[in-house]
Amino acid sequence: MLHNLTLRGFKLKKITLVGTTLALIVTAGSVLAAGSTSGSNTTQTSTVSSANSLSTGTFGLTVSTASNTMIAGKYFLANDLAVQGGFGLADTSNGVGTDLYLMAGIRKYIKMEKKSDNFVPFVGGRILHSSVNSANTSSFGVSAEAGAEYFLDKHFSVEGLVSGGYGSTTPSGGSATSTISTSVYSLGANFYF
Repeated sequence: MLHNLTLRGFKLKKITLVGTTLALIVTAGSVLAAGSTSGSNTTQTSTVSSANSLSTGTFGLTVSTASNTMIAGKYFLANDLAVQGGFGLADTSNGVGTDLYLMAGIRKYIKMEKKSDNFVPFVGGRILHSSVNSANTSSFGVSAEAGAEYFLDKHFSVEGLVSGGYGSTTPSGGSATSTISTSVYSLGANFYF
């Protein structure tokens, strides 16, 4: 009984830590974005760069190493705010079936005055669900991310990100285990249309 109470208290602490971290990242992104436009007569939503494709209504396609290989779509609600949705598939090593990964997220780009428009940092968050047939498990996770995109061309960029968050994995017929991950790295390429 004492072990169960201790385990539940530990899970509650992890959930609180993840929620606080997400709130801090979103707040930091908003403060940095607000600070980058102070003292300017132009609004950030009306500024469109000739060096990148970060503008309202733009659609992007991302291929990244997150959760094996992830393919994601990105749509810009504003010049500095995009929603994401993606999936990943992988053949199982034991021939049982296919592993499936689903992702939804939001990303806030931090455009700063007097900085190159080729290099654009970002913060964001994502929700990931996976069904891994090779391990006969399913998992759910919420994570915060920070990284940057570097535009090699107006319609093509490379990105790197680091993320951390909360995850819960449930084996078939078993009980869930929770983890806090703080060092997930991903590399990707973005194509904008």
